[in-house]
Formats: sequence, C-alpha cells, structure tokens
Amino acid sequence: SRRMNNQSISSNSPSVGKGPTFYALLETHATSKGSQMSRFPRVHSPIHLPPSHDGNLSDVCNEENRDDTSSRDIPRDFNGAGLIVERDCTDTATTWNSSSVNSSIAVPSLYKECLDLYKSKQYRSAELLAMYYLTSLPQHSAYMAHALELVADCTFHQSQHRRASSYYKQAFEHCAVSSQNNHTASLSQSASTHFTVSTPFMAKIKQKEAHCLQLSGNVVEASNVLESFIPIRSPFRTYSISMDLGRMYMTTRRFNDARRCFLDALSKNVYALEAIECLSELGVEKSAVSKIVQQQANAAMNRTRGDFKENSNQMADTIISKRTQKSSLLLPINEIVSATFYSKRGASHVLHAWNYWSKILDQHPNHIYVLLQMALLQSRYPYLVGTAGGISTNSSSSDGRKSCIFTKIRNLDPNFMDGMDTYANILAGQGNKSELGRLCSDLLEIDDGRHEAWATLALYHQKCGDIEKSLAFLEKGISCNPRSAFCHQLMGTLLQSEGRLDHAIVSYFRANEISKDIKSFEGLVEAYLSCSKYKEAVCTAKEAISFAPRDPRAMTLVGLALMSAPGSRERGREKAKRTLKKAFGFDPKCRKALFALVDLYVEDEEYGVCVDLINKAIEESGGCNSNFSISSGFCTNDNNLDQLYSKMAEVYALDKKYGDALECFHKALSINPESTDAQCGMDELGKMMKFMDTGT
Repeated sequence: SRRMNNQSISSNSPSVGKGPTFYALLETHATSKGSQMSRFPRVHSPIHLPPSHDGNLSDVCNEENRDDTSSRDIPRDFNGAGLIVERDCTDTATTWNSSSVNSSIAVPSLYKECLDLYKSKQYRSAELLAMYYLTSLPQHSAYMAHALELVADCTFHQSQHRRASSYYKQAFEHCAVSSQNNHTASLSQSASTHFTVSTPFMAKIKQKEAHCLQLSGNVVEASNVLESFIPIRSPFRTYSISMDLGRMYMTTRRFNDARRCFLDALSKNVYALEAIECLSELGVEKSAVSKIVQQQANAAMNRTRGDFKENSNQMADTIISKRTQKSSLLLPINEIVSATFYSKRGASHVLHAWNYWSKILDQHPNHIYVLLQMALLQSRYPYLVGTAGGISTNSSSSDGRKSCIFTKIRNLDPNFMDGMDTYANILAGQGNKSELGRLCSDLLEIDDGRHEAWATLALYHQKCGDIEKSLAFLEKGISCNPRSAFCHQLMGTLLQSEGRLDHAIVSYFRANEISKDIKSFEGLVEAYLSCSKYKEAVCTAKEAISFAPRDPRAMTLVGLALMSAPGSRERGREKAKRTLKKAFGFDPKCRKALFALVDLYVEDEEYGVCVDLINKAIEESGGCNSNFSISSGFCTNDNNLDQLYSKMAEVYALDKKYGDALECFHKALSINPESTDAQCGMDELGKMMKFMDTGT
C-alpha cells in the first residue's frame, strides 16, 4: 500500500500495491467516469482543493507574498467529487505510473515551484518548468487550464504576446470544456458549441487574451473578444474589463461604446478616476457622472449605517447623524468630478475649475496631479487665473507663474512626465533654449517611449530652426501616443509654417477630435483662410465660439472669418468690428484681436482710433516685455512691446506722420534689436521719406 508522510491510510482500505497511484487512478476515474472511486477513502490533510473554479491556489501553495497571479483557481474533478490532497513539506514527490504519463511529477508541489519562480520574476525558468508540468498532464486533465494560464503569463512577461494569446485561448477552451462536462455535456457536443464565460476565472483569461492581442496591434480583435464573451450585462464584467474595453474603443474611435464602458466602470468602482478623465474628454454630461457618484455615495452610507447598527445600537443614531453631515466616500469625488469636467469646458468654466482644484489642493497639499491640472489651466487661460491654492511664486509675469508651478512639480517628482510637453512649450515661448535642452535630456533619459520626450525635442529643434527634424521627432511622438493632442497641434503649426496647409488642417482636426482646444480651432481657421476656404473658416469659428463663448480668442476667430469672407463684405465688416471689440475688451493683451481691429480701421482711414487702441494695449502691458498673451502660439511671445510700437509706426506712416513713425520704430528696436518688423519698417519708412524729399 501507498505510504503517506506523517499519516497513513486506514487499515480498512484495500492495498494498492505497485499499480497506479492515487492521483493516476483519480485521473483515470475522471476520464472514464467509472464508479471505482468509492474504493479509495479520502485522505484528510491541511490542503483542500475547492470543488469549483472560484478557489485560490495561493491559499494552497503560498499564503504570503501574493501578487496578481495568486488567485489561480483549482478546478474540480470531472465526476464532481471534491479532491483532497496531502501537503508534505519534506517529501512531496508523487509518482504517476499511468500509461498516459511518462514522467515522475508532484502535481501540487511542481505547480507551487512554478508559481514561486513566477513571483520572483524568473519568467524563463517558470516557463520551462511550467512546460514540464503541462506536458505531464493527461489531455483532459482538470489542471490543464491553469497550467496553460501559467505558461501564457510567463510568455507575456517575456513580450511574446502572440504566443501568450494562443495559450490563453487554449486555457479558456479547456476551462469551458471542463465546465460543460461538469454539467453532463459530452466533449463532442461542447466542442461544436460556442463557449461562454461562466466563471470569474474564465473572464480573467479572456481579459488577458485581449490584452495580448492589443499589444500585438490587433486592437479591433481584442475589443471583439471582450465584447462578445463578456458583454456589459454579464455578471463577470468587472470594472477592470470595462476600463480596458473603453480604452480600446477610444483607440478605434468608437466613442459611444467607450462612453458606455467608462460609465459602467465608474458604476462598479467610483474611485476609477481615469474613467472620470476619459468621460470628460468624450463629452459626457457632468450630471450623468455625478448621478453615478451620488448612487455610490448613498450605497456606502447605507453600508455604514448597517455596520454601526450591528456594532452599537445605542450610539448608532448619534454616529450616523454625524457621518451623514460628511461625504460617505473616502475622497471628495464630487469635487474631483466638477474640477475635471469644468477644466474641459472652455473659458466660461475655467474659474470654477480653478476654485475646485484649489480646494482639493488645500486638502491634499503638494498633490502632483492637482498641481499639474492647475498649471495646465494657467497655461491655457492666463488672463483668467492667477496664483492660488498655496502656489507661491516670485515672478510677476504670467509665463513666470506657469513655469514656477511646473518647476515645483519637477522638484516634488523629478521623474514625472505628464504635462512636460506643455512646460517645454512655455520654455520655448520664453526663449529659454538652455533650460529647454536640459528638459529634453532629462525626459529622454527617464523614458524615451513617452510622447512628451519627443515633443520636447521637436520644440528644441524648432527653436534651432530645423523644421524637418522637428517634424520627424513629432512623428515619433505620435507613434508613441496617437492620442497626444499636443503633438498633433504642434505638427499642424509646423506644417502651416511650411505652407503645407492641407496636411496642417488634418493635424489640427485630429488634435481637436482628441481634445477640443482653442489653439486647434485657431490653426484650423487660419489654415482655411489661407486656402480661401471661407465657408469652412466661418463654420469652424462658430464651432469655437459655441465651445468657449467667453473666450476672446474664439471671438477673434469669428471676427477674422467674417472680415475675410467675400460675400456681403460691408455687413461682414461691421459684424467683425463688433466681435473684435468685444474680444479686445475681454483681453487687451490679445494681439490677434487688436491687430485685426486696427487693420479694419486702417481700411476706413480712421488712424486716430488705431493709435488709441494701440496705446491702450501698451498701457495694459504696463510697459513690461515679459507677459505672455493668451493668443500666443507655439514658441512665440506675442505680447512683446516691440510689435505694438512697430504696428503704431505703420499707422503713423500711413497717416504721413513720419516723425512719429520713426520714433516708434526706434522704440521697438530699443526693446528688441532683432525685431524684423521694426527693421523692415525702418527701411520702408526711409524709402518713403527719401521719395517725398525727391518729389518736393
């Protein structure tokens, strides 16, 4: 009879002799569905393999150092009997002498060794050992699915995604066949039917298979796997699966399906903050997200009340009344939702977003993500927001405040890369080429697989005047992250500067599709006007004003489109004047609105009005050269006073006040000796004055 360590089989049991062992006979019985199992009494031991796919192998093999692979389910034998195995710490070898197995193997112990190697990140060794374990199992063993899953996990971590996908698929099929056999279905019948997910283990396998397909570039096939096997109403649809599927839908531009997935994920886990971000980008109504958050808060409150009543009936009412005055959630999710959604709504909601982020920052000081959101808001709308929320700066200029927030973020976490492309654009606008170069080097060293590093490098080469290299680096950044709106915006700006207007329009359109932004609208309108596509320019400008009704840049776009449209020019000019005046009233530093309005008045020969407008802009600038205008594009600083004085000199020259024009040009050159506008204007003015002298 078989000898067991520290425990023997009852004397009433028959002798097994030198024939097949307990495990081999068990597999033989499971395959043949015979009744001889009753001959073998159960051997009691501290390990019980659960009779379903819902158990955790980590409870069997290792109760410490759990990771994402510790929840491997142990199936039941085919006849439904619970399998009980003994754990022997000294000698766990169990010999299989079945005709279908040609090697010696310890079933639970060898699997445990595979898991130990896997947890130690020794994936190659774990794969080799798991293959030995896999090839030693009978063809229809109940352990086959878990062995295949382990092999697939090992190959996945070795970046062999196609192999891993194949093994996950085999594991799912074995698990499905085993599940159907447990319900008295024959193998031939189960093989001809469509397998369905009937356990959490099977859902996990399908999620892993889809992940492998996605990394292999088969995003559509990966999304089909999840949506067909684990539909949204499936009880095995976890928030993790919904999040993965939502990201795949966004990649394939199935935005309606992505919205449903992210809403489903948030309803299952209200702390899935990425879902809130994605929903705000996809244009979902804030009320729909707030409703889900409120439902989760009410459910948490009900659970809290039940816990209090069970623990202390006497003090329950007092405690509940205090708790109901506060949120039942662990974080201010409602404030986070409001701040996130208002940040995406344009200029009309910027102050609300800023106030919410400031409130959150007071509760969680030095939170890098919150600081980043405030820095991004300030970079987009510097005329609306200032320093708040405990952010201190010694700089009085707008771009100085923005760079100060980003500097604080880098001091808190030097390896943080989110939003660093925006910081690089600020440095480029300041002309800080040395700091921009250091930022390029740091980002490439941290992670050259992120689009921020390549966008920063593109900005650096743009400052160096090498547009071709900038375009090449932007292509690399877009390949790293096709949904980088910043890269598409910058690509459109560079293409437009090269005169490749059709390609620039595509880039701007793509950037706007990913995340609506006034800069993308500006690029589209200007490109359409350059192509003489006035109808498209007017429609795009109206879309911009509907997106940001109180943004002076959007108002300026409408004015530019109206004044350039050929039809009904007089009526369009009057509408353009009113719109541009309104934009200039909102932000006197908006150079595009000012210069367009001046051009309109110059055509009407109202030079005095032009001079007054420019003087007002100079006064608003405070005689300072360091402010950063909201209408600034990439790598430009449109608030330079030299531009204002050059424009005023042109007006004086048209009004034949050459002395005043000459004085303004000299002021512009004293502010910026490299001002090309002032230099060219001086040359033209000299020719005009020489011609006048010659004529007289």
